[in-house]
Amino acid sequence: MNQQTRNTGSCNAVSRRSFIAASGAFAVSKLAGGVLPERPELVVGILSDTHVTDRASTLALRRALRYFRERLVDAVVIAGDLTDHGLVGELREVAEAWCDVFPDDFGRDGRHVERIFVAGNHDVRVFDNAPCIGANMGFGNLDVTGSDALPLVKVGFAKAWRHFFGDDFSPFFRRRVKGFDFLCANWDPATPIDLFSATPDWQMRRLREELAEADTSRPFFYVQHPHLKGTVMECDYVFTHDDGAVTAVLKDYPMAVALSGHSHISLTDDRCFWRGSFTAVGTSALKSANTSAIHDNFESVIRMTGDVPDVRQGMLMSVFPDRIVLERRDFSRGEEIDVPWVTPVPARSVRREDRVEYVQTPRFPDAASVRVVLPQRPGGDGVIEFPQAVENAKTRPYDYEVKVEHSYAGVELTLGMFRVLSSTVVLPKKYDLQFPAVKVALEARHLPKYDLGRVRVTVTALNSLGARGSAISSGWIQVPKV
Repeated sequence: MNQQTRNTGSCNAVSRRSFIAASGAFAVSKLAGGVLPERPELVVGILSDTHVTDRASTLALRRALRYFRERLVDAVVIAGDLTDHGLVGELREVAEAWCDVFPDDFGRDGRHVERIFVAGNHDVRVFDNAPCIGANMGFGNLDVTGSDALPLVKVGFAKAWRHFFGDDFSPFFRRRVKGFDFLCANWDPATPIDLFSATPDWQMRRLREELAEADTSRPFFYVQHPHLKGTVMECDYVFTHDDGAVTAVLKDYPMAVALSGHSHISLTDDRCFWRGSFTAVGTSALKSANTSAIHDNFESVIRMTGDVPDVRQGMLMSVFPDRIVLERRDFSRGEEIDVPWVTPVPARSVRREDRVEYVQTPRFPDAASVRVVLPQRPGGDGVIEFPQAVENAKTRPYDYEVKVEHSYAGVELTLGMFRVLSSTVVLPKKYDLQFPAVKVALEARHLPKYDLGRVRVTVTALNSLGARGSAISSGWIQVPKV
């Protein structure tokens, strides 16, 4: 199979000569002792779910692209949902942001930077569990110019794509960057968002064809919008996985690295990094990086740490001969989220229970305890407050299990058990120390029906892989007489 054709020079841009001249400011510095630092064989900026709507919303995209330019990337991947509503004008904004930062697809050192953009469900107008009926993924009769308010699938997706990027759009394509292959699948508008959405037959056929042509003796990269079933996030987020067909094929390729988006799950969650028979990475979102909404304190955590749209994340991937390093970055704050994820080349399967991220469990400070304020009237809510479990600097808490017990007349009962998020669950690790306490409501449904006996609250810290750390307790508290 031939690689997708590219028509570089689609941007109105400065010339290649000016970029080569500018590259004189770039040099590799020697470390102490005169030893040159190890240089990666490939550097790739990775984003997903940019959800661009207008010029203002491209600020985060431009900021991320500028960071990638400064890091001298060889390629930039966006793993779907470039636009928010799948409109022509939204794709225009994405293209203009790219052309402003990488004119004519050149970086600041004068080298070509490969643009590897994959369409997601939003781009092809699939917003729920119904397919986009009648989507035109080819060339329509309408002009792209003046059609900003129209859907891309009405004007003709391929027509708009060629107009803005100069590329031939293909549902499935392969790109080779410095000898490394990228196999990419765009979202099929006939595929709804559903529990383990079915992978189209044509996609699996093209995947096998391109695998036959790709160099699988070295790391290669598979990009699609939904997560691969059985890999990142396992089966926890049912609207973010495919049906497992791709996983069944890639399991025989230890050099494969699958990149996916769609779920918006924050890169603070180690479940976004899967190390099995191949490697899979959930790439989070440049708009509204998020976490589990089923926790009791989800809304209060978001209010405490700022609005969700202010958490914008992405990655920088460096490929070395023996390993792949994935730096996790918060682009809103211009900071690294935590230590990079590292996977060996080729992949070596590691059980979740054996991963260092699992083994290192969160620990409460010595002498820490739970403060409980019981309600003074029947049916009211109380308050639970406890310190963050950050005593073990090698890890960080993801959430806490809260158990409420009642003791009366020699009988002890568990009245309720629920989970609450760490106060800084979506922020870089450094913020754990700036939000030192977790405060949540002790709801009436978890309290005794009568003003009898005593109550105790026990809190256990867990990391994002579900490993249980230390626990602290309030001790027994007399239920106030009403």
